[in-house]
Amino acid sequence: MPPLLPQPRLRFQTKVLIPVVTIMVLLVGFLVWMLNYHFRHQLEPAVKQTLVAADAVLHKALQFRERNLLSRYRNVGNEPKVKSIAGVNDRPTVLDFLNTLRDEVDANWISLTKDEGETIVSASREPRLNKKELEMASAAASKRAIEEGAAVETVLLNGRLFDVVSVPVVLTTPTGAYAVGALTFGEEISLAVAQELKALTQSEVVLLAHGQVTVSTLPRTEDFGRFVEVLRRSMAGQRGNGRAHAGMVELLTLSDGELWVGLAGALPSGVASAQSGYVLLNSLEPSLRQLQATQRRLLMLSLFGILVTTIIVWLLVRKITQPLRDLRDGAEAVGRGDFSRRVEVTSEDECGELAATFNQMTENLQASRKKLEQTVETLKATQAQLVQSEKLSAIGQFTAGVAHELNNPLTAVIGFTELMGLAKLPSEHRDYVDNILAGADRCKRVVQNLLSFARQHQPERKPVDLNELVRLTLKFLYYQLHTSNIKVSEHLAPNLPLVMADAHQLQQVFLNLITNAVQAMPSGGELRLRTAPLVDGRVQLEFADTGVGIPAEHLQDIFNPFFTTKAPGQGTGLGLSVVHSVVRRYRGEIRVESQVNRGTTFTIDLPCPSESPLGLGEMSASVYGGEL
Repeated sequence: MPPLLPQPRLRFQTKVLIPVVTIMVLLVGFLVWMLNYHFRHQLEPAVKQTLVAADAVLHKALQFRERNLLSRYRNVGNEPKVKSIAGVNDRPTVLDFLNTLRDEVDANWISLTKDEGETIVSASREPRLNKKELEMASAAASKRAIEEGAAVETVLLNGRLFDVVSVPVVLTTPTGAYAVGALTFGEEISLAVAQELKALTQSEVVLLAHGQVTVSTLPRTEDFGRFVEVLRRSMAGQRGNGRAHAGMVELLTLSDGELWVGLAGALPSGVASAQSGYVLLNSLEPSLRQLQATQRRLLMLSLFGILVTTIIVWLLVRKITQPLRDLRDGAEAVGRGDFSRRVEVTSEDECGELAATFNQMTENLQASRKKLEQTVETLKATQAQLVQSEKLSAIGQFTAGVAHELNNPLTAVIGFTELMGLAKLPSEHRDYVDNILAGADRCKRVVQNLLSFARQHQPERKPVDLNELVRLTLKFLYYQLHTSNIKVSEHLAPNLPLVMADAHQLQQVFLNLITNAVQAMPSGGELRLRTAPLVDGRVQLEFADTGVGIPAEHLQDIFNPFFTTKAPGQGTGLGLSVVHSVVRRYRGEIRVESQVNRGTTFTIDLPCPSESPLGLGEMSASVYGGEL
């Protein structure tokens, strides 16, 4: 039964454009996702690191402020007028003197405490300060100054933080010097101080004490509760690990919706409370807005590129399919009985051959119209031959395309590289040419190795200098070693006997072992490579790292295929299996020694023929960190 609705018919141009546009859109989406992923994963650690540096700057600034206050007030207690007033018991006189002295030194308040501690006279320019709390803070600081000398500490008065500097008043007599009292100066840690700290640390500064915010360069009071909670968690973490300051770094979303990174810690001379300290804040929003702007520009450029590419592909496909449309029109005309219709031959490729064959076919049909039956039989035979010819042509085209795509680029690379090698080039440029030629030859070997999975064959055994092969492998891995902060130590024996082996297979062994060593040292470390001849006519290679090591229970399984301790998607478990297979193929032995968090050492012993010539080169024991 025919379908009730006509089925949609896709033109050839549409069939080509749909996958092309789909792939480009997916590629753009993947690039945008990768950009966002990498930017965010790099942004957060960078901001956290900046915040930790700002924390160190803040502590140095506070310590510098403490030293300045000490140097500013330390000698005030030794002035004669201060010593004379310490013996006066007239409270109004002492108060007038303290008011004058307070204005001279520009302090928020001054207190004078006698040695016995019974008399405290305070002169404050802050009427809102609680006099009882002020005198209690002065008494405690004065007692400490009389007993231990000048000191600075931070106290909370009426919800405000003050740096309190207490200096002893020393009276010198013929019998000796002794303290008769102490002067206490109060300097408020005001918003201006917080603004200075903000300029030094390049971060927003919030100061807290006894569970409340005292000073903040952020004006939004609705977020103060979050800062108190951050400080509480930080103080709890410091008590657990015994650290003095530099608390936890964490992400915060404040009331305005912005994403911030915050770090909390204790003040160097803070008040006696687990809820007292500071919070430093850095906003991630400027960087995130920059990321969004970059993504928008990338999307606009990508959409423009997709549009241009679509138009170009459509024009190319239309031009390529034009002969097929002409042939279709000619076939329709012949189908209607118009044997005089001819198709213009515009090229000498398969489409041109097909057009010429079609024209010849119509001529034959027109000439043999009177012999209809014979013409029909001839047409059937011709049609069968044409179909077979097209099949063979398609197969040949496919095979030629594969050969062209694989062999021609490699041949061109190898040929032009060899021509460059014949030219007079500087030594460093010649090394580049040799590396290019070796890489192209390696590509050829890769294709052969892929074929070897399906068809086993004997490897090409030639004399191999293991020292040179190790150096070549290190050159290939230079970038990975350099960026992974791996220091490489070479200890390659001179006059090392050559081994009969396939250099590419041994290089694959070295690549696998060195790559595993790099992965075992995520924070950097040292990789030691050693070669040495053995007395029994063999040569020994050693690959030692200072990585995380292999647990003892896994050592017996590491050479088994598909055994891996890596996370899913990070390893197949075939690397060491291939290494073991290649070493045994050359009648060699491989051993492994490992200690957790100490490192791993792989040792390979390979036999060498007794008539093998000795390798050339001087003994190298070079140590370098990334420069090969």
